[in-house]
This record gives sequence, structure tokens and C-alpha cells, in this order.
Amino acid sequence: MKEFDQIMTFLNPTSQEIPNINLYMDQLLEFYERTLGPLKRSGEDTVFTKTMINNYVKSNLVSPPLKKKYAKSAIEDLIIIYHLKKSFSIQDISHILAALKTNGSYYDQFIIDYDTIREDTLSALNPLLETLDATALLQQLIVEISFKKQLADALIDQLKTNP
Repeated sequence: MKEFDQIMTFLNPTSQEIPNINLYMDQLLEFYERTLGPLKRSGEDTVFTKTMINNYVKSNLVSPPLKKKYAKSAIEDLIIIYHLKKSFSIQDISHILAALKTNGSYYDQFIIDYDTIREDTLSALNPLLETLDATALLQQLIVEISFKKQLADALIDQLKTNP
């Protein structure tokens, strides 16, 4: 289960690992392929396309580039968006980012939370991983995902009405 191992050992880039220089679009895409590539479902997938990033800018999810270069804060926001885009709409992501950004070190906190959840999940799933019972593991994951997604949706709706 190579892909599973890649996901369970994946580490997001820390804010110190993100370039302190602004990046052009091609550099940005290369950075994401290199850093987030292990999370792609298949080799043919791309982390981001130019169109996707431009749409996030148009939707005000990401700061627009200055002189065609993206700032570190935009790079961080796009990493968070990458994790959210599989589960949430652009409108929901907008509310999520607005809430997260009330914490000045929101990116660092997101990475800490991601790593903590990854470690906790690995510990909880270890018994199922040892038995290699893929069906039981899948069931536990989808039930947990469904429940947590419903909770997240309720919190997002609450944020929409009480920002």
C-alpha cells in the first residue's frame, strides 16, 4: 500500500520551507507539484492548473499577484485550499479562510493541526492496518469523514450568519 504510506507520512511544507521570494506562476506550479505531489490520487492528476489558481484569485480566495508574482501568503493560502477543495465549495472555502485568518499564524496552525490529525489517525487505524482489513478500514474512514463533514458544514453555516 505505497500510496497509503505516502499519505500517512506526508508532511506539508512549513512556513520556513516556503520560499521567501515571490514566485511566478510556472514556479508556483512547480513548487506545488514537488511539495503536494505525493497527495495526488494518480500520476496524471495535477495539484493546480493556471486556470484553477486564476479562478481562486478572481474569487478573492487568494491575493492577486504583484507584477505577475505570488507572495508567500498566497502560496500558503493555496496549500490550504488544496486540502479543502476536495471537500468544500469555493464559497465555503472563502468562509473557512476568513475564519482561519483571524489567527495571525493561521498557516502554521493549520500545519500543526494537520500533522496532529495525521498522527492521531495513524494511531487509531494501526490495528486495522495490521490486519490489512481494507473493507473495515474503508468503512471506518468514510463514516468518520461523513460525520466530520456534517459538523464542518454546520460550523460553516454558523460562520456565514455570525462571522
